Amino acid sequence: MLYIFYFSKLLCEMTVDTFNKLVEENDLVMITSPTCSNCRKAKAKLEYNQIPYANVDIKDNPKIYAYISKERKINYVPVLFYKQEFLDNFAKLNEKIYMQDPANPATGG
Repeated sequence: MLYIFYFSKLLCEMTVDTFNKLVEENDLVMITSPTCSNCRKAKAKLEYNQIPYANVDIKDNPKIYAYISKERKINYVPVLFYKQEFLDNFAKLNEKIYMQDPANPATGG
C-alpha cells in the first residue's frame, strides 16, 4: 500500500518545529512546488515505484522553504530529506534507495 502525505494550508500552516518533526518521523520528505517540472517527475517516479514520502508544497508553506533555503543555502526544488539526511538532488536519492537492496532497487528493500 502506498502512503503519500501532503501538507498544505488546509491541514496546517507548518512551523519549522513541525517540519523538523516531519523529517524525523518519515524516511522521505520532499519539498516541492506545483509549477516545478522536476518536482512532478520526482513525484511520478516515487509513486510509480511505490515509495512512500511526505510532500511539503512551498506554495502552501513558504516559511518552510524560506527556512530551508537559508539553512541549506539553496534556491531550488525539489528539496529531499532521506532518513533525515539532506540530499541535494534526486540522483542521490536513487543511489541511497539502490544501495539498500541492489536486488530490488525500486522499493529499496
